[in-house]
Amino acid sequence: MASVQTQLIVSEGKTHGRAGQATSGIGNLLARARERYYHPSGNRFDELVALAEKGLALDPDNGEACRLLGTGIWHQVYIGSIPWNRANTDRVMLFALRALVAEQADEYAHWTLALAHLMAGQHQRANVCLRTALDINPSCALAYGSLGTVLAWAGEPEESIVNNELALKINPSDPLNSHRYFGLALAHYVASRYAAALESASRVIELRPWWWLGLMIYVASLARSG
Repeated sequence: MASVQTQLIVSEGKTHGRAGQATSGIGNLLARARERYYHPSGNRFDELVALAEKGLALDPDNGEACRLLGTGIWHQVYIGSIPWNRANTDRVMLFALRALVAEQADEYAHWTLALAHLMAGQHQRANVCLRTALDINPSCALAYGSLGTVLAWAGEPEESIVNNELALKINPSDPLNSHRYFGLALAHYVASRYAAALESASRVIELRPWWWLGLMIYVASLARSG
């Protein structure tokens, strides 16, 4: 297994039999879009979305383009560069569903749909999607970590912690592990373990000091821990 699961998305491409895509115009666009996961700042996700939109314009049925576009918009929302509202939630849901139609056996398509359900506050549906992703690939760190976050938001802190810690164990070098530490911080906060929440929130701030959710859980944990 690669040490960085985000790198799996970039290197494998999950093209599922699209012969010649790697050397085609759309292949180049999607390769450049995947590379943006290595640079998780607001402008890089903006670039990811723009590239995925161009790829989808070339091939409206391309599952990878739909998936990249859905996850790109989700990251824009989650880091705060665009609003967390119904319109953007609907956009993520639309592209996630289109990705799943094209790539039903792809764990990342189910993961993308889970992100859409998380945005919509549909925690049980997100849970089902992530467990399906793990049925397909039991080593998918992204699915374990996202499941941990979903469980924390759903008020199930102990299982959340187990899944987030497993994601970190499987893939300790993922560039987006700030999400895992946020999930841990939120879970500990929900469980009223504010010192532990502050410790995990501090890791979020170290990795992504400008992230609004990280700052929110850090300040809340700091206040509660005294």
